Amino acid sequence: MQYLMRILHLAFCAPALLMPAFAQPDMASLVQTSARAFDSYASYQYTEETTTDGGGTGGTTSTTLVRGARGKFRRETKGVLGHDVSLQIFDGESRWTYFLMMKTYTRLQGAWAGTIAPFADRGKAVRSEALEVDGQTHDCWVVEADLSPLHRASTRWYDKVLGIVLRETSYARIERPGGGDPYDNRTATFRHSFQYNLPMDDTLFVFTPPEGATLEIPEGPKPATGMLEKTVYGIEAQAYVPDLRPLTAAVPVAPRNSEAADLQGDVQLLLVIDRTGYVVDAEAITGPQGLQQAALDTAKQWTFRPVIRDGRPVFAYTTGRVSFYRQGPRASARDGELAEQSKATQRRLDLAAQFPRTQEQILADAEQNFSGSDRAAGLPELARDALSAGALEKAVSYSNELLERANNRKQYIRAWDYGDQIYNGNEVLGLVALRQDKLAEARRYLLESAKTPGSPVLGSFGPDLQLAKELVQKGERDTVLEFLEACRSFWKIGGPRLDSLETIVRSGGAI
Repeated sequence: MQYLMRILHLAFCAPALLMPAFAQPDMASLVQTSARAFDSYASYQYTEETTTDGGGTGGTTSTTLVRGARGKFRRETKGVLGHDVSLQIFDGESRWTYFLMMKTYTRLQGAWAGTIAPFADRGKAVRSEALEVDGQTHDCWVVEADLSPLHRASTRWYDKVLGIVLRETSYARIERPGGGDPYDNRTATFRHSFQYNLPMDDTLFVFTPPEGATLEIPEGPKPATGMLEKTVYGIEAQAYVPDLRPLTAAVPVAPRNSEAADLQGDVQLLLVIDRTGYVVDAEAITGPQGLQQAALDTAKQWTFRPVIRDGRPVFAYTTGRVSFYRQGPRASARDGELAEQSKATQRRLDLAAQFPRTQEQILADAEQNFSGSDRAAGLPELARDALSAGALEKAVSYSNELLERANNRKQYIRAWDYGDQIYNGNEVLGLVALRQDKLAEARRYLLESAKTPGSPVLGSFGPDLQLAKELVQKGERDTVLEFLEACRSFWKIGGPRLDSLETIVRSGGAI
């Protein structure tokens, strides 16, 4: 009966929402309909069962969500045996989260404290399918999203009338930190027991700390002038790791009027992530004004691997970029864009100064950042960070893995950065050899690095010369001259610069 009443309500009060039931929808309208699905109810609640299996572990959790007036909500999660796992309450001003195992709780305050993240708007409606939920048949759009390069995929079932996501399954190929065989992680979530317009006792949305529980407010530096003008929901950020790679990232949807207004471009964001990797605050620091809100809405759906300090996850700043481009000519530069970019760069420099990292922390952050299926993309950075941290065994391991991936995969040879991998892997191995006083090996790796077929980066900016510079200091001028001459094969426009370098080396100077 509730399902029938909901259909009638939509038919008379919001007929536009019925369109997905009769015509295959685009993802933007489907996600917007889903986000508004509960707006007409004074209150509602439902239960979702989530089963996870992968890597030799797994289990089932049951979560009950209750939402009342003014956006207040209560979310209780129990484990497979019915034991409480966590409790989350938003009382209209603050979001409280209690972690049973640690007997700690946090209080988050701010504009997003009451946000329940919507489903990502990637994917495509591929078919219709009926689901039985609470004794009723629900006709659903089945939406599939395939992120093959990231070895991830998901399927969601959207009720055509209600817009609610009733079921979701996801798959991810997970790389084990430190190596080892990857494993498949599968998750299935099923929502049921929907109830609407229930009387809600306001005490449901009041958090009272259990006896013995402690409020966790990590100590850390205050945000400097020019940073976000507030603390992060009462909890200070303790680190800054630039350019973290999202673990999950929604596809951005440009505002409906953006094409008519010729709005396109990049929006740079300053983000704050919590200890679980969710975005809890964000600020747009560059980009067209008309695209900034859409970029912020996109960032709310991102998740990251947590940032670790002293063995514990912490709240942390990072930066992100959301791009809005269409086919055709790119938009011309905006008035004030150069000053805006300069200011954003200064913000990043200020954050780096406020939260300095040791070379060991830089390496650990990189290893955490590239611990998943995107590990291959991070190997050049990992190899050089390991070298800078003095972790020579790791530097050799990452460099060898980089060269092995490049040389053993024929399809990779067609990649635009194949030549960079060849150059970087050999140069780092040569630098490690120098640190170990293995001069003959260092000479050999320098010459091997110049055998790269080149790349857009090498062809435009030329090679990194760190190994060549250090070998010149060791008196290995003949080897360096042979290397510089070999670089002409891929650095076509670098002739004058190579001529100058060769003159300096022959004359006994340092490069």
